[in-house]
Amino acid sequence: MRYLIPILLLVLASTSYADAQLRRAVRDTLTPEQLERLEHSDSPNTFISYNNIYRLSKENKSDSVAMYLQYVNPYQLMREGYNKANLDEYLFGLPVKDELKQAYRKRFTEAYDNKNETFLMFEGMFNEDQEVRKMLEMAGDMSVYKRMNTKMRLTDSIHFETLYNYTQEHGWPSIEDGGLYAEMIAIHDHARHGKYFMMIKERLLEGQAYMQTYTLIRHWLATPSHESLKQWLDTVPKMTFKGDFLLQGIYAPHNISEMMAFAEAHCPVKYFVTIECNDPKVAEEVSAKFKLSTGKDRKKILSRFYQILLPACKEALGGCGADCWSIHFFYNDSTEPKVKLHIVPEQMIRG
Repeated sequence: MRYLIPILLLVLASTSYADAQLRRAVRDTLTPEQLERLEHSDSPNTFISYNNIYRLSKENKSDSVAMYLQYVNPYQLMREGYNKANLDEYLFGLPVKDELKQAYRKRFTEAYDNKNETFLMFEGMFNEDQEVRKMLEMAGDMSVYKRMNTKMRLTDSIHFETLYNYTQEHGWPSIEDGGLYAEMIAIHDHARHGKYFMMIKERLLEGQAYMQTYTLIRHWLATPSHESLKQWLDTVPKMTFKGDFLLQGIYAPHNISEMMAFAEAHCPVKYFVTIECNDPKVAEEVSAKFKLSTGKDRKKILSRFYQILLPACKEALGGCGADCWSIHFFYNDSTEPKVKLHIVPEQMIRG
């Protein structure tokens, strides 16, 4: 299933005091009753149904698959990457009768041919978002990276304002209005996570939003804001390691066993990379190096390192995956950048 491509941040600007307070205050969680309703319902939502179909098809339980198929919203399948040309790739493996597949194909085609303007707008924004990030991901040298990063910032600013203005007037868009595409735009707009969080939670409880989106935005909101991070990192229980090996492109430093032992003992954890020097532009160059694809397999330096750490704590980064690193610049008098890796138990972040 194609889904989240989280953003990798170099934070060079401090957030407002109000936003910092909001980030520290967010402790909202789904209650056991709400989770039960999301996972088990007499009328399962599209996400439950989509996941159950995948599981039950492997078990060849045709009656159950046929039942859940009626609850799968065609617009979710579009968000998963299906269209009229490739829908049969999804339907082919379902252990249901051909007439049921034909009926669903007809339902999907009608929905596909009748996308409204709002859906098309958010779908277009999503496609542009993913295209520019894919090009950034594949950048092989600094000049291409900088050019694509500038393009990403420009498209992001347009998308962010469009989504915000829409939600101010209409609230969060439904699935039929492209809400599943809008979720990705909201994920990337870190400055407005606090504004979108409860909207997305409400849609989630209505069966209109991905659980992953709610979890990821809550994860970022529970992370200390940049303005308070340095003081927080100086006092919170953690393990801090020199990050020079990352600058050298080394993915398994000599003390990797010590890092893994701490991550395993305190899992779930979150990783913070800090770059300290007297020039923000130098720090940005370092950050860009971490983000650039390297080697024949095109994997980034941090991605390779994360894959080494992963066995120690599979819950690291709040489920964000190997791309969801938080990179921060702090000023000091040094002309040479100093890179540090901080491993912080998640319970310390949640307070």
